[in-house]
Amino acid sequence: MMAELAVLCHWSPRDMIDMDVDDLLDWHARVIAVHNRINGGE
Repeated sequence: MMAELAVLCHWSPRDMIDMDVDDLLDWHARVIAVHNRINGGE
């Protein structure tokens, strides 16, 4: 999951180090939703 965020958001591990699991899961869901909306995914 962190690797997906790093690639899709252009974030380094340093950008995510202070995030807790809930923050990471929230950002992951947001990024996947945007990706799917742009690319016609579900």
